Amino acid sequence: MPSPKLPDPQRVIACLRETSAEDILPRFRSLKAGDVMEKGPDDPVTVADIASEKRLTRMLAGLVPGSVVVAEEAVFRDPTLLDLLKGDRPVWLIDPIGGTKTFLRGEAGFGIYVSLLQDGITLAGWVHDPVGGETSYAALGEGAWEDGRRIAIAAAAGVGRTPSTEDRRATTRAPGGALSSMRCYVHPNVYGYEEGETVRSRQTAFAEVVQLGSVGAAFRALAGGRVHIGVFADMWQWDHAPGVLIHREAGGYAARRDGAPYSPIEKFRSMLAAPDAETWRLADDLLKRN
Repeated sequence: MPSPKLPDPQRVIACLRETSAEDILPRFRSLKAGDVMEKGPDDPVTVADIASEKRLTRMLAGLVPGSVVVAEEAVFRDPTLLDLLKGDRPVWLIDPIGGTKTFLRGEAGFGIYVSLLQDGITLAGWVHDPVGGETSYAALGEGAWEDGRRIAIAAAAGVGRTPSTEDRRATTRAPGGALSSMRCYVHPNVYGYEEGETVRSRQTAFAEVVQLGSVGAAFRALAGGRVHIGVFADMWQWDHAPGVLIHREAGGYAARRDGAPYSPIEKFRSMLAAPDAETWRLADDLLKRN
């Protein structure tokens, strides 16, 4: 099937803003009894997730003729929907609220993630911050933007920006090493695996180690140069597809740590992101060293 004509990115952003205003922000810090369900152990879903997904499914499908939708909560009900990612039709991949636990805690840092894929390739991706009202987006081969401003990751030698209060929840400072000027994001799930202890013991090699509210917030920070290394775990397709594209189009390098080729249509356990391939290798070597 021929590649679709990409929609105006501002039309997608308008959909994200409408969904934020109508379905997410009115429930932020205002959830009632019965508004939160459990899909599985430590896997909550809220009425805001469900309402957001319903609206986005309807609006986005109308932007690209012949497109289909694969969304997180729908996949929970019908896992066979993931097979649509392997077809040749344009597919909207949606995470209606990335960082649901952050949303439940009443903290900023959650987001809406949307990407458009075809033939196993991410053509465009958006990560929207409902609280801040900001959106990062990218189109394949056309670059990355943050609220209409073209973004490009600074060379490794130029990193070390002062973080904002919102950027950090937990921070470790320490000297030393080739990565010592860089801020590193570590996904909380990393610590649940065997290599988590190695990662924890190596954290002092970085200038700062932070945890952000969601995977999307981390990729926005990576693409914008506010964070430089990202260590991720337990990545569903909707978690990584838009963020990886935005980061790569901004000039960054991200790859699976198991050596398998990256694919936006696969779920995988471990990924590392860095400003460039050389820095990626340095960080990967540091974090897996015995």
